[in-house]
Amino acid sequence: MKTKKIFPVLLIVIAFCTASCVDNVVSSQVEAIRGQQVEWMKAKTATETALAAMKAADADYRKAEIDALTKQTAFNEASRSWDLKTQEATYNYNKANLDILLATAQNNLAIAQDNLKKQLAITANTIAGLNSSKAATDYQNYQTEANKLYALYQSRLNTQGQIDQAKLTLATNLNTIDDQISNAQASIDSYKTSLAAANVTLATLNSSSSSSDIVKSLNNANTVLNLRMDSLNRVSSNSYNAYSMAKLNVYNLQNTITTYNNYLVILSDVNITASNKTYYEQQRDNLKPAYDDAVAKYPQYIQTAAKAYANYASINTQMNDVNRLITANTNIISQVNYNGITVAIQQVKANIANITQQIADATTSLNNATDGKGFANAEIVRLTKQLDDLNTQITAAEKQLAYLKGIVDKDLAA
Repeated sequence: MKTKKIFPVLLIVIAFCTASCVDNVVSSQVEAIRGQQVEWMKAKTATETALAAMKAADADYRKAEIDALTKQTAFNEASRSWDLKTQEATYNYNKANLDILLATAQNNLAIAQDNLKKQLAITANTIAGLNSSKAATDYQNYQTEANKLYALYQSRLNTQGQIDQAKLTLATNLNTIDDQISNAQASIDSYKTSLAAANVTLATLNSSSSSSDIVKSLNNANTVLNLRMDSLNRVSSNSYNAYSMAKLNVYNLQNTITTYNNYLVILSDVNITASNKTYYEQQRDNLKPAYDDAVAKYPQYIQTAAKAYANYASINTQMNDVNRLITANTNIISQVNYNGITVAIQQVKANIANITQQIADATTSLNNATDGKGFANAEIVRLTKQLDDLNTQITAAEKQLAYLKGIVDKDLAA
């Protein structure tokens, strides 16, 4: 009976203990689940934050890319405008000098030929009155030599005109030729930078690194490049301001020089009216101090402008290089993520082949521009040698003419 009384109590105790143990087990599992949920929420938040940062970084990159393109477009347009204005001013300046040189040479030739014709006419009349065959022969020799001298004078004038025209053509095209040489060399240097980067990327892809490590490395490289781009943007703004001011100073000097030379050309016209002559002489005299100042400052100012232009162009070239590297890295990252390392390697090899061809094309352009400049200079040297030879011939012909004139003068004195 005692046992029967204890048994229900034992059942109650066992049930209580069992319930207590189950509750403890369930509580620990719930806590574990809750802990996992908390960690999952943290991971989810971190992922969403990272995605948002990636989107923001991508947006910043796209904006920077657009800004860089906009600045490059503005730079190219400003450069084209500057080049056209410079070429126009240079042409006008050289054309004015050429007109003055030719007008002076033609005037001197006309005076020399006119004097010689007068001498020949006077002498011919006197010789005819002598009725002497020797005097007539001497005069004929004198006249023949004078005709040779005429032809030499005209040849010298023509050659001088060809030299002046060749110099004008070279001076007018020199900015374009130098720009072609400079741009071709800058392209070669830029392509070589891209080629070196592409070879580094290819070596990375060919290494035993995993896809994730390669992507991480390229992302880190882009981070550094973006910081570099920010720095270049700031420097570019300052260099553009310096370049703009320098080219404005040069343009003002060119305008003064060209205007003054135009006055000289107008005043060299033998048919100018008295009133116009007085007006343009006054304009010339008023502008003379500014002209002298412009001529003195021009070499220094043009050098300053050239340096400012080169500095600005160099910075923009660097920006283009950085943009290309960022774009190349971004493309490789996409290739690795979506198509795998093997396809990315093929893409980089294709890029290397394309860059190599671009270097070859730019080298051809550089050589052509350099050859064109060399040919133009060689032509000027050839014409100058021809002019020197003519001057030597003219000197000899003038001596011979003076000798024959002496004989004719003796005939007349006899």
